[in-house]
Amino acid sequence: MERPLAYLFDLDGTIIDSEPWHKLAEIEAFAHFGIELDETVLNPYMGNTLPVLVAGINSRFGKAISVIEFLAVEQPILQQYIEQEMHIFSDALDLISRLAEFNKAIVTS
Repeated sequence: MERPLAYLFDLDGTIIDSEPWHKLAEIEAFAHFGIELDETVLNPYMGNTLPVLVAGINSRFGKAISVIEFLAVEQPILQQYIEQEMHIFSDALDLISRLAEFNKAIVTS
């Protein structure tokens, strides 16, 4: 068997589970714009792009929030969750360290 040139790791679900924090940050950001919702409203948008999410919430709640406006509010909230609460899966760290000699990249949508 040939030696691989590199290993690619999908970020979410393989190295971390960021979905709960994304939802929390989105809920907090939408609240900033006067939209109170819970994660059940966000569930149909899981795996979609941010423009799809913002457009869907805008349509449902009669708002006109741009993606840029939303990101300006949501990103600092998410960054705080990343720094304070998200953790890399220990088995992922172990595997990555065992593959130290290989090229590696993290990929995500």
